[in-house]
Amino acid sequence: MIKTALYNRDADPVISFATVAEIEFADQLRHQIEERYLARSAPSSPAGDENLASLRPYDDAGGAL
Repeated sequence: MIKTALYNRDADPVISFATVAEIEFADQLRHQIEERYLARSAPSSPAGDENLASLRPYDDAGGAL
């Protein structure tokens, strides 16, 4: 028979922080994802700041911040 631990709702949650290795691994994955997806959407020739405008945040009225 399989024994499973029941979740104790009354117990205080244990605070845990990411280790240095976990942070480095997450950074590596983020870089891989950025390279994969940003390389696909990158133009074949650099066009200057026109492409960066789409990455800028906008306020509720649609103007650039």
